[in-house]
Amino acid sequence: MWIYNFGLFLYACIVRLAALRHRKAKLWVEGRRDLFRRLAEAVGPGERIVWVHVASLGEFEQGRPIIERLRREHPEYKILVTFFSPSGYEIRKNYPGADYIFYLPIDTPKNARRFLDIVRPEIAVFVKYEFWLNLLGGLRRRGVRTYIVSAIFRPDSIFFRPYGGLWRQALESFDVMFVQNEESKRLLAGLGFDNVVVAGDTRFDRVAEIAAAAREGQKHHKRQQHAEKLLHCKPPNFFVAPAHNPLLMVCPQTMKKGVRLFRPFIILTKFVVLSSLNCPFTALSCAFYE
Repeated sequence: MWIYNFGLFLYACIVRLAALRHRKAKLWVEGRRDLFRRLAEAVGPGERIVWVHVASLGEFEQGRPIIERLRREHPEYKILVTFFSPSGYEIRKNYPGADYIFYLPIDTPKNARRFLDIVRPEIAVFVKYEFWLNLLGGLRRRGVRTYIVSAIFRPDSIFFRPYGGLWRQALESFDVMFVQNEESKRLLAGLGFDNVVVAGDTRFDRVAEIAAAAREGQKHHKRQQHAEKLLHCKPPNFFVAPAHNPLLMVCPQTMKKGVRLFRPFIILTKFVVLSSLNCPFTALSCAFYE
């Protein structure tokens, strides 16, 4: 374990040196300045915290469907999101779906204890590749329900190397591991883990949500265009539409002349259809004009 901690110490020193000339490294350092003080001021003593940790922007998008569902279905929890990289934090630091957004402190034993003492999470969720040994060990000792989502494991990963004992031990911290594919499940089964669920990539769910919203926006735009076209039909010979779908409105000005069957009539009737199969209609004079 000392090799892991010493490696983190060296990494932090190198980043601080790089911060003198490199903008991203500078953001990494400055974002962690007074981190524990700011955390203690933000998180209330009696709050129920769900902590979601992501490395950067891509992992955030994978975790976002989980965050938003938690917000929707369990408003009693406060959501803390932590980032490792400035690439994610600087873009999503004002994301309204989380109550608190911070950088993750360097995973030294002391920092891990301070972080968990302040946050006191009831649930911890790590996304994809994030395995911080001191934090995971602290969560396990405190009995915090801990999960990893959208994880993916390959045969050449450190977990399956002869020298990967510490990393394999870290996997014991997870109550459930949600992996992307069957190969990951098979590899973990070879290590004796049966708390593995193949759940795919949550990023696909997010993409599907975005695509659905885009399609709905396109439909709404078409409806608006069609409605404007109908408003300019002179005269409106036949005008009826279900309220939920103005695309069903019919205007003979858009029909071929040979199909205008009702042209000889001056006015047949006016009525308003209130409902049809529980579908309200916005009816419009359902009348025929020359």
